[in-house]
Amino acid sequence: MIIVVPMAFGILKPLGRKMYKISKALQDETASFQGDLGRVLSDIRLVKSSIAENIELSNGNKRINTLFTHSLSAGKIMAIISPLMTTVTLLLLVIVFGYGGTQVATGALSAGALVAVVFYMFQIISPLSQMAQFFTQFQKARGATERINFIFTEETELDHVYVSNRPYNETINEGIHFENVDFHYSSDKKILHEISFTADKGKTTAIVGPSGAGKTTIFSLIERFYSPKFGDIYYEKDSITSYNVKEWRSKIAYVSQEAPIMSGSILKKI
Repeated sequence: MIIVVPMAFGILKPLGRKMYKISKALQDETASFQGDLGRVLSDIRLVKSSIAENIELSNGNKRINTLFTHSLSAGKIMAIISPLMTTVTLLLLVIVFGYGGTQVATGALSAGALVAVVFYMFQIISPLSQMAQFFTQFQKARGATERINFIFTEETELDHVYVSNRPYNETINEGIHFENVDFHYSSDKKILHEISFTADKGKTTAIVGPSGAGKTTIFSLIERFYSPKFGDIYYEKDSITSYNVKEWRSKIAYVSQEAPIMSGSILKKI
């Protein structure tokens, strides 16, 4: 037992690592598939009007086939483990019977003692197989929960603190002021570059530009959905980051360009 059990788990270890990788890939592919499904179904009219059904169908089939391949790989590993552990335990029984039989034949061991040892072996076989199944399922669960753990470790809005690295222009003391603001969603494409302007208090300010110029991004920065990569935004003489997020947003009446409607009454939402 001292030799065979570590040997069995030595065989299981690489299978467990493979199961972990497959499980992680399966979760990643599931997330991508659900993202694509939500995007296509929510904009199904756009898909139909663009005659893009075949393209989206092809992409969906590729995602499903990849999911099937990962699930099949996981199933193969699970199918290997049980026969493998059964083979190891049966091999152990053969060794015990063979060696025990010779000991009984020479009189060094009684037949009753050999039977007792065999019964002990049968008692050990079942937990050993269960441990193998548990080890594999544990590796599968590790891969599945890694994405959840990644989400748990993400910063929340209240955890994120941004400190301005630009001096503030003291002559501007009213309204909202952008001071050399840089922002990008991805490092290879900058959306805003050294943007500076003031929306004066008590006046109407219109931000006009072509699609993709960064108009929505500016309002997202004002709402603090994102933080500038460089520069700062001020409300009167204070950086907007000096306010609590809920306190700051309570000062703003914001109508988004999508104009979403939630179920319920106006009174319920107040």
